[in-house]
Amino acid sequence: MFVKRHGSGPEVYFCIHGWSGSHRTFDPLLPFAPETVTVYSADLPGYGNSAPSRKWELASVTNEIVAALDETGATSVTLVGNCLGALLALHAAAERHRVISRVVLIDAFARWPWYFRVFTFEGWGKYAYATTFANPIGRWITNRALASRRTSESDLTHGFVEQQHDVQLQYLQVVREIESVGEFAGLSMPVDIVFGSRTFGAVRDSARAWVDMWPHARVTEIPHAGHLVLQEAADVVSELIFRGGACRAESAVTSSSMHR
Repeated sequence: MFVKRHGSGPEVYFCIHGWSGSHRTFDPLLPFAPETVTVYSADLPGYGNSAPSRKWELASVTNEIVAALDETGATSVTLVGNCLGALLALHAAAERHRVISRVVLIDAFARWPWYFRVFTFEGWGKYAYATTFANPIGRWITNRALASRRTSESDLTHGFVEQQHDVQLQYLQVVREIESVGEFAGLSMPVDIVFGSRTFGAVRDSARAWVDMWPHARVTEIPHAGHLVLQEAADVVSELIFRGGACRAESAVTSSSMHR
């Protein structure tokens, strides 16, 4: 796996992008990174500068993430996962729980929603994906249809322009192997859950599921931001990640309020 290093501070952050992303997903955070941190941004197998996975199976992808994490030599790491990358980050955290001091889940799905599962259906799933993401007209229509889930300046489908679409579909099959996030209930390190107020309903529902599983988790809803919260509110997200949430968004949702 290709991993880009930024900085040389003692506080280590290892970042895993989501579906259609790359290590550049986290570039908006870098101008706000204090000198005390080192940020590692990875390209998941098959994305960016990383070769495809040896096997398109959850265990194989997880092993490659863990190997990249081990190569940093860090003994205390904050693991940051975005969207689909959050689920993969949790699998890595379970494998290296003694090294992972904190987990940050950004706009993360606890349950893969039906509108992604459609693309994994035998036969016409590939056709549905092709008409939605693999051509410019489909991307334009999809981005317009999802206008309520983003700011006017962002584009939810731009990341698909340079992607290998067979890899995109393989990751949906990999995620299908996760039957329940209940397997992560035993993780006891601090957890931050961050999402934009305009994100998908499935992400908001997932936040409640995370808190039910981890009562110690802290949840922050960032006003006006959508699913691409890393782009749309990089300054606020960086505070939450690098300073442990000392400066919270005005409409922060606490873990206790998620139960109401």
